Amino acid sequence: MSEIILHHYPESLFSEKVRLVFGSKRLSWRSVIIPVVMPKPDLLALTGAYRRTPVMQLGCDIYCDTALISEVVDRMSPAPSLFPANQSARVQMASRWADTTLFSAAVSYSMQPEGIAKIFPDPKGAEALFTDRQPFLAGGSAQVFIAAADALPTLMGTIDWIDAELAASGAPFIGGATPSALDFSVYHCLWFIQGAGMLDGLLAGRAQVPAWMKNVAAIGHGNPVAMSSTEAIAVAKAATPARAEPFAAGSTDGLAPGDAVEVAATDYGVDATAGTLVTATRREFVIAREDARAGKVHVHFPRIGFRIAKR
Repeated sequence: MSEIILHHYPESLFSEKVRLVFGSKRLSWRSVIIPVVMPKPDLLALTGAYRRTPVMQLGCDIYCDTALISEVVDRMSPAPSLFPANQSARVQMASRWADTTLFSAAVSYSMQPEGIAKIFPDPKGAEALFTDRQPFLAGGSAQVFIAAADALPTLMGTIDWIDAELAASGAPFIGGATPSALDFSVYHCLWFIQGAGMLDGLLAGRAQVPAWMKNVAAIGHGNPVAMSSTEAIAVAKAATPARAEPFAAGSTDGLAPGDAVEVAATDYGVDATAGTLVTATRREFVIAREDARAGKVHVHFPRIGFRIAKR
């Protein structure tokens, strides 16, 4: 089995989600720190145009979006499951809500002046981020940044839901005795607000949520070992793509393996990655692309939240 390589940066919300997933599985993995803002030439050598963070690499198979990454990691290391059999649908649907609606509320609330000053002690860092993210957030379906006042009800409501459920169950995690994907999808949003120094007021009078956050944080990140982006590209260059799952007839509208296609997110970061369709299942698209440095790579995208079209 190829070693796990994660392309990420420390402050990334969604990277924290995946790092904790690795920790829950007690995995060893290689850590490639990527730039926070463009340009990201080494990452794009692997993904094409996809620039969202994080990206997981297994040899020359490149996995985009944390929902798909979580599913792949859970298949690689199934116990304890991130998607318990009696809760799988609930966990996946609620995780999707947390990764979109709750994420937007968390980022928007944290980007108040006091939060920005905490996250970016150097004002030039904040300026660079906002400049970089303006085109990144354009052209999609999601309104990522909303007014802090509009974000507050979502955050307070979520905290109340979790606090009540934890109080009723007496369990250390939302789903029970072991953490599920939902714990990590909710946690990384509150973790970001905590990093902005703005969480304590939201948690006032809610004893269960702080204890739950400590339980999740204690899981840790597994065993990361540093790797350079140059080394990661060399790994891809030397590897052979994993065997793709069979093409699911009817899973795409008029597309077939071998077609020239492009895949892009539908919400934000909608830059399209071009390649040749390898397979499409009910769960993912896989396209092949060639890069002068990385060689032939297979890039994997989830079906939910992404579109595919013939070029």
